[in-house]
Amino acid sequence: MRRIVTRVATVVAVGATLVSAACIHTSPDPRDEVRDLVHGSGYELRLKSGERFYGELLAVTDSTYVVRIDRRIAIAPMSMVTSLGFGWQEIATPSGELWAGDRETLRRHSRFPYGITPTAMAGLLRASGQASPDTLGKATR
Repeated sequence: MRRIVTRVATVVAVGATLVSAACIHTSPDPRDEVRDLVHGSGYELRLKSGERFYGELLAVTDSTYVVRIDRRIAIAPMSMVTSLGFGWQEIATPSGELWAGDRETLRRHSRFPYGITPTAMAGLLRASGQASPDTLGKATR
Protein backbone atom coordinates (compact mmCIF):
# COMPACT_ATOMS: atom_id res chain seq x y z
CA MET A 1 0.00 0.00 0.00
CA ARG A 2 2.84 2.34 0.90
CA ARG A 3 4.48 1.65 -2.46
CA ILE A 4 1.28 2.63 -4.37
CA VAL A 5 0.96 5.89 -2.41
CA THR A 6 4.60 6.73 -3.16
CA ARG A 7 4.14 6.07 -6.87
CA VAL A 8 0.94 8.11 -7.02
CA ALA A 9 2.64 10.97 -5.19
CA THR A 10 5.58 10.81 -7.62
CA VAL A 11 3.29 10.80 -10.67
CA VAL A 12 1.29 13.74 -9.28
CA ALA A 13 4.46 15.71 -8.52
CA VAL A 14 5.93 15.08 -11.98
CA GLY A 15 2.59 15.93 -13.64
CA ALA A 16 2.25 19.17 -11.67
CA THR A 17 5.81 20.13 -12.58
CA LEU A 18 5.17 19.52 -16.29
CA VAL A 19 1.91 21.47 -16.26
CA SER A 20 3.53 24.35 -14.42
CA ALA A 21 6.43 24.44 -16.86
CA ALA A 22 4.04 24.40 -19.82
CA CYS A 23 2.04 27.29 -18.38
CA ILE A 24 5.13 29.38 -17.80
CA HIS A 25 6.47 28.85 -21.31
CA THR A 26 3.18 29.19 -23.19
CA SER A 27 1.64 32.17 -21.39
CA PRO A 28 1.90 35.49 -23.24
CA ASP A 29 4.22 38.12 -21.87
CA PRO A 30 1.99 40.52 -19.88
CA ARG A 31 4.11 43.43 -21.16
CA ASP A 32 2.88 42.62 -24.68
CA GLU A 33 -0.72 42.92 -23.55
CA VAL A 34 -0.08 46.30 -21.93
CA ARG A 35 1.77 47.58 -24.98
CA ASP A 36 -1.05 46.43 -27.25
CA LEU A 37 -3.79 47.90 -25.06
CA VAL A 38 -2.26 51.30 -24.35
CA HIS A 39 -3.50 53.86 -26.81
CA GLY A 40 -5.35 57.13 -26.91
CA SER A 41 -8.90 57.64 -28.06
CA GLY A 42 -9.73 57.82 -31.72
CA TYR A 43 -10.86 61.31 -32.67
CA GLU A 44 -12.00 63.62 -35.42
CA LEU A 45 -10.12 66.92 -35.44
CA ARG A 46 -11.60 69.84 -37.39
CA LEU A 47 -9.49 72.82 -38.37
CA LYS A 48 -10.57 76.38 -39.13
CA SER A 49 -9.64 75.71 -42.77
CA GLY A 50 -12.40 73.07 -42.91
CA GLU A 51 -9.96 70.14 -43.03
CA ARG A 52 -10.82 67.06 -40.98
CA PHE A 53 -8.33 64.58 -39.60
CA TYR A 54 -8.96 61.21 -37.97
CA GLY A 55 -6.49 59.38 -35.78
CA GLU A 56 -5.25 58.90 -32.23
CA LEU A 57 -4.97 61.59 -29.57
CA LEU A 58 -1.50 61.23 -28.06
CA ALA A 59 -1.28 64.23 -25.71
CA VAL A 60 -2.78 67.62 -24.89
CA THR A 61 -0.51 70.51 -23.93
CA ASP A 62 -1.47 74.04 -22.92
CA SER A 63 -1.46 75.19 -26.56
CA THR A 64 -1.41 72.09 -28.82
CA TYR A 65 -2.83 68.67 -29.49
CA VAL A 66 -0.29 65.96 -30.30
CA VAL A 67 -1.91 63.44 -32.63
CA ARG A 68 -1.12 60.43 -34.80
CA ILE A 69 -2.64 60.45 -38.27
CA ASP A 70 -2.00 57.62 -40.72
CA ARG A 71 1.17 56.54 -38.86
CA ARG A 72 2.53 60.11 -38.80
CA ILE A 73 2.91 62.28 -35.73
CA ALA A 74 1.51 65.80 -35.94
CA ILE A 75 0.97 68.82 -33.74
CA ALA A 76 -2.23 70.81 -34.05
CA PRO A 77 -2.06 74.29 -32.53
CA MET A 78 -5.25 74.89 -30.54
CA SER A 79 -5.64 78.23 -32.31
CA MET A 80 -6.20 76.31 -35.59
CA VAL A 81 -8.75 73.80 -34.21
CA THR A 82 -12.51 74.41 -34.15
CA SER A 83 -13.57 71.09 -32.61
CA LEU A 84 -12.34 67.73 -31.47
CA GLY A 85 -14.72 64.80 -31.28
CA PHE A 86 -14.27 61.28 -29.95
CA GLY A 87 -16.83 58.59 -29.39
CA TRP A 88 -20.11 60.27 -28.57
CA GLN A 89 -18.55 63.51 -27.30
CA GLU A 90 -17.50 66.58 -29.25
CA ILE A 91 -15.68 69.54 -27.75
CA ALA A 92 -16.07 72.75 -29.72
CA THR A 93 -13.27 75.30 -29.58
CA PRO A 94 -14.26 78.02 -32.06
CA SER A 95 -12.00 80.55 -30.31
CA GLY A 96 -9.14 78.05 -30.16
CA GLU A 97 -9.27 77.92 -26.36
CA LEU A 98 -10.27 75.04 -24.11
CA TRP A 99 -12.06 75.26 -20.81
CA ALA A 100 -10.03 73.67 -18.02
CA GLY A 101 -12.58 70.85 -17.63
CA ASP A 102 -12.49 70.06 -21.34
CA ARG A 103 -8.69 70.05 -21.32
CA GLU A 104 -8.70 67.49 -18.49
CA THR A 105 -11.30 65.35 -20.28
CA LEU A 106 -9.17 65.30 -23.41
CA ARG A 107 -6.02 64.53 -21.44
CA ARG A 108 -7.72 61.54 -19.82
CA HIS A 109 -8.58 60.22 -23.29
CA SER A 110 -5.06 60.63 -24.65
CA ARG A 111 -2.32 57.99 -24.71
CA PHE A 112 -0.08 60.25 -22.58
CA PRO A 113 -2.45 61.93 -20.09
CA TYR A 114 0.42 63.40 -18.04
CA GLY A 115 2.29 64.75 -21.05
CA ILE A 116 4.56 63.17 -23.60
CA THR A 117 8.21 62.92 -22.61
CA PRO A 118 10.98 63.81 -25.07
CA THR A 119 12.05 60.15 -25.05
CA ALA A 120 8.54 58.96 -25.94
CA MET A 121 8.21 61.61 -28.66
CA ALA A 122 11.59 60.60 -30.11
CA GLY A 123 10.48 56.96 -30.16
CA LEU A 124 7.20 57.80 -31.91
CA LEU A 125 8.98 59.95 -34.47
CA ARG A 126 11.58 57.25 -35.09
CA ALA A 127 8.86 54.62 -35.53
CA SER A 128 7.04 56.83 -38.03
CA GLY A 129 10.23 57.70 -39.93
CA GLN A 130 9.98 61.41 -39.16
CA ALA A 131 12.66 63.84 -38.00
CA SER A 132 10.04 66.18 -36.50
CA PRO A 133 6.27 66.21 -36.15
CA ASP A 134 4.08 67.66 -38.89
CA THR A 135 2.14 70.82 -38.05
CA LEU A 136 -1.55 70.79 -38.93
CA GLY A 137 -2.92 73.95 -40.46
CA LYS A 138 0.15 73.98 -42.70
CA ALA A 139 1.16 71.39 -45.29
CA THR A 140 1.15 68.05 -43.45
CA ARG A 141 3.31 66.12 -45.88
